[in-house]
Amino acid sequence: MFKLTPRRQPLPHAQRVPLRGSVVRRVIVGLGLAAVFVGCGARGGYGTTETVAVDTEPAPIGVGERELAEYPYRDYGAHHVEEQTELGDWVPVEPPVDPLRGPEPRSVADEVELQYVIGPAVARTLGYRVDWQYPSTGTPLRLCEVSGDLVFTLDQRNFLTCLQREDGDRRWRVPTTQAVEKIFGITYVPEAERVYLTTGSDLLVIDTASGALLDKQRLQQIANTAPVRVGPFLVYGSRSGQAVWHSYQLGSYWRGYQIAQSINLPPVYADGHVVLVGQGGRIMSLRADSATQAWSRRALASVDAPPVAGGGAVYVASLDQHVRAYDIGTARSPLWEYLTESPLSESPVLVGDFVYQQVPSEGLVCLEAQPFDSPGGVVAWTAPEIKGSVVAARGANLLTWAPESRRLAVLDARYGAIAERLFMPQVAHLSAPVPDGDLFAIGTDGRVCRIVPRR
Repeated sequence: MFKLTPRRQPLPHAQRVPLRGSVVRRVIVGLGLAAVFVGCGARGGYGTTETVAVDTEPAPIGVGERELAEYPYRDYGAHHVEEQTELGDWVPVEPPVDPLRGPEPRSVADEVELQYVIGPAVARTLGYRVDWQYPSTGTPLRLCEVSGDLVFTLDQRNFLTCLQREDGDRRWRVPTTQAVEKIFGITYVPEAERVYLTTGSDLLVIDTASGALLDKQRLQQIANTAPVRVGPFLVYGSRSGQAVWHSYQLGSYWRGYQIAQSINLPPVYADGHVVLVGQGGRIMSLRADSATQAWSRRALASVDAPPVAGGGAVYVASLDQHVRAYDIGTARSPLWEYLTESPLSESPVLVGDFVYQQVPSEGLVCLEAQPFDSPGGVVAWTAPEIKGSVVAARGANLLTWAPESRRLAVLDARYGAIAERLFMPQVAHLSAPVPDGDLFAIGTDGRVCRIVPRR
């Protein structure tokens, strides 16, 4: 997938000599060396070279390789080339082919990288190593749930696969429902050795040891979201706008609370409260033990992204261009609200003492989670070039993932400086169950790859 060059120290200055019609893909300058990759030009043939004059003074230690933005191409190896558009975005393009020599042969390292969703060289760059990879079942995945010692995947034909988290061995693979039926969520209850699949009208109970279907519980209200586990209950949002407490042990409805006309986002459970967002921007916190209201608020526009909760607060991003923080258990006004330049359609991410929000017109914004006496919020830093959301924390770094462009970036968590950028065309989804833990990559073809931190 990638052909990574050794880490080099960049030069503080570099000058480019005109290249007389040739197209330069990428220039890496380091320790007095310059590597120039040349593509097809209007006059020069494929593979022609030109000289580049550089300053040979070494740069300070600790700074990695540098890509010069004025060049319109960059090559990531393994036949992955990107071209810069007039708007400044990078898009994949086909690498040029020499009409006489044909396609450039792949190296052994490239072939190894292409065998994995995240190859060994890329994992090493991120501070991880490849632990295992489960092969594709022939169809992309709809859901992947990592919980406890097991990994559950659901493909587009609604086949459920159970994998051992430790070694990636398959325990079983079974059909669940018809392919046209939507499954909203997978909930694993390890102490009961059961996994629960929430469909619109039923809750399927499957034995985790054998994959056998043990029960099919009827839901009193049609589910419209994935559930969250609250003790002996699964709490979900219904199509009718009611938050429903369903007892998965007894297989029956316990209580419900009307939130709005409809609920489209999954509930969040933290600090003894369940927070739900209803249609029209209604935000409500319910006491988990009694299904009664703690407080209710309404955003100025709809909320399209699930909230996130932790540390006694809940954080909500809405289409009214605000990120708001609420005390999860009391009816106080918002702890703070930060106004952005554009509507927000992605969820905030809470990591430690900071909240990270992707803003389309501003990039990634880092906010203090609980600032002192700052009703307008406090911005720690902004990374305008980052178009993805935070998916993992690794030591002093953050990993961000942009699914549309298939790009992963490594940022310094303190200042937002970009340390690495990687184009990962085989990855469809990334998830990290816990900070500084495993990273799971879902391939576009349904493969599952687990990479673990290097010790």
